[in-house]
Amino acid sequence: MDIAQMYYLSYFPDALAKQVYPGLDLSPTARTTRKHAVELWARMQKGIVPFRMADGPGHSDDVVCIDKAGNIAAVTHSINCVDWGKTAINIDGISIGDPGSFQQVQIAAVKPGGRLPAPSETGILFRGGKPVLGFASMGSGLHHRTFQCLFNVMKFGTTVDEAINAPDFFLPAVDAKTGLATVRVPKGRFPEAVLKGMGYAYEEVELGMARLAGEGLWVAISRDPKTSELRAASSNRHNSAAVAY
Repeated sequence: MDIAQMYYLSYFPDALAKQVYPGLDLSPTARTTRKHAVELWARMQKGIVPFRMADGPGHSDDVVCIDKAGNIAAVTHSINCVDWGKTAINIDGISIGDPGSFQQVQIAAVKPGGRLPAPSETGILFRGGKPVLGFASMGSGLHHRTFQCLFNVMKFGTTVDEAINAPDFFLPAVDAKTGLATVRVPKGRFPEAVLKGMGYAYEEVELGMARLAGEGLWVAISRDPKTSELRAASSNRHNSAAVAY
């Protein structure tokens, strides 16, 4: 896409083309040389192009990886903001999010120079002193999702992919006036008898609305300490993948 948009230079008036790329020989003869291509590409990599592409939506990331020796790393990256916007405060290349707008109580409890409590749950599970599973979580229902997946693995002995593919419940919806919470679950994943049998008010959420309805995301890698067999899985509703090489 970036390279293809250079065709606009053929239609720009000379004055405009030179304004975009001052000092660059844009004659037909020069443009057939490797030297010109190298120089043009160098400027393009600096962001100097006829038209700037619109930025795609930002997002948070969970990454869990393991090497052949069984070393596990689990990382979560997030700006922890209420809403992704087109504007931001950037200081020395570091973007400043808006958690201060909704975490006033937590900020007040932290001493100067201290760290805010991290709500994300990222970790490594050990068995007999050996790492057997690395995991990371994301989304407003990350606590609920982490609890369910770890419970499935530790209590019921499921694999990480079985844990992720099992029916899950989301962060409950809380009525601001009454303080009462309503259970939210993905539509069609639980039998009606189960939902009615729990005795709580519930709402089934269409999958297309899951991200905004309190769902949690979980990714994980497990390693059998005896056989060294690896098994990886990631969120089954969004742009997520488990890969190996």
